[in-house]
Amino acid sequence: QKKYPLVLLLHGASRHMKNTGYLTGEELQNVQPVFVVVPIAPPRTDWGNSSSMQASALPLALDAVQSVQSDYNIDADRIYVSGYSMGGFGALNAVAQYKDVFAAALPLCGYWDTKNIGALTDIPIWMFHGSEDTIIPPEASRKVYRAAQDNGLENIRYTELEDLGHNIWHRVYETPRLWLWLFSHKKNP
Repeated sequence: QKKYPLVLLLHGASRHMKNTGYLTGEELQNVQPVFVVVPIAPPRTDWGNSSSMQASALPLALDAVQSVQSDYNIDADRIYVSGYSMGGFGALNAVAQYKDVFAAALPLCGYWDTKNIGALTDIPIWMFHGSEDTIIPPEASRKVYRAAQDNGLENIRYTELEDLGHNIWHRVYETPRLWLWLFSHKKNP
């Protein structure tokens, strides 16, 4: 029986996830059918804190993933996480806390406490940030990438999108090669 990959998409502080269209649209689904889980964090919660690495809503998101896994034929080696802004941090927090779950991550406009850079080992991560972001300045992602390089972490990539601000998810999520990169990773190849 065919097994399907799953992508967990984490929203930002605005609590919307308007750009799921590419993932759920025919163009990608015809090439790579994929389940998409889009949880909404309860009010006054977020996807965790990188200083303590304790998440408030992240366990609920993982419960949703496990629920879909129990009801559908999901490939446990091809579960991915992405998010933007607060969700970009959440994607990093997810791979730090749940290394046994995720095969790769795509954090957008995220941030991470570089003192905890060692928590981001082993799982392929491709970070994106807009060069003109004034909400979470791109220096946040640059610091993470520099810390990764300084600590010999070769699993982290970084792309900065010139002349774009905080709302880069449309550009990133509508890039077919990005999803091909993501789907090429497996927990146990």
